[in-house]
Amino acid sequence: MTTTDAVARPAEPIPVLLPDDALPPVASATLERLRKTKPSTDGFVRCESPRVFTCELSTATIERASRILGAIEHALPAIGGRLKKSDKTPCIGILVGDEWIGISIAEDYRRTETVLQDPKIAWLKQREYSYHFTGALRLTIAAEFNGRKSWGDGKQARLEEKIDSIVTGLLVASTGIVELRREREEQRRQWQEEARIAELARERQRRRQHFLDNLHAEANSWSTHREIQKYVDHLRQHLGSADALPPACLEWIELAEELAKAVDPTPKRLQLLREGITGYNYDMPFGRSVGDD
Repeated sequence: MTTTDAVARPAEPIPVLLPDDALPPVASATLERLRKTKPSTDGFVRCESPRVFTCELSTATIERASRILGAIEHALPAIGGRLKKSDKTPCIGILVGDEWIGISIAEDYRRTETVLQDPKIAWLKQREYSYHFTGALRLTIAAEFNGRKSWGDGKQARLEEKIDSIVTGLLVASTGIVELRREREEQRRQWQEEARIAELARERQRRRQHFLDNLHAEANSWSTHREIQKYVDHLRQHLGSADALPPACLEWIELAEELAKAVDPTPKRLQLLREGITGYNYDMPFGRSVGDD
């Protein structure tokens, strides 16, 4: 059972609009608008504005639909509700607490299709539709929540007998809107946290790869140092005593040894490791390659 299913009934008894009672203001304005509205070619009488309820009916159900809407309007104070125009669409809805809920009523219908053959062109066909109203009404509320959103005429009860259920449903809807918003906000925070953790993991992997690249570069420098030094030692062994060598040869050997020493990262790396690596806010002391200097 969800939180919305467990909502208590309205604290006050839901007032009943008696047959002889005058319609409340908005329902009365809706009835007047419907009476003045010319049906469409398909027989629909429609109205929607910030001053009247949203309706889609036939002329036969105008009076009855207005009485049902009037009964709901009359009962709204029992749940602390009131009618209020939408801030986003040109229609009126119900405000329960701080939550706006759309409301509309429509008549069910059946649609039949007739295919008309063009008398001159065999492949040309025209479709015409006819609408047959059933007299059955359905009231719908519109809001983002998980719960019941429509009530209709049934075999055992008509809408007039479901006003209590509809008004209670509005109260449930207002609570459900808050609950769903809270769930979505929690989900949004969870997604943000998951995205943050994933980004940290990617950043850590990038830094590890950067460290590995630097480590390879540093190891390659050390390998180059050893190869050059080994090669120079090899040459010295074959050249014999340095006293017998010409000055240019000695100069070449000394420069080669100097360069071999210059590419050796060992002294700098040992110094950094002993002193401690600073200036990097990593989750482990990656440091930079000494070859970056």
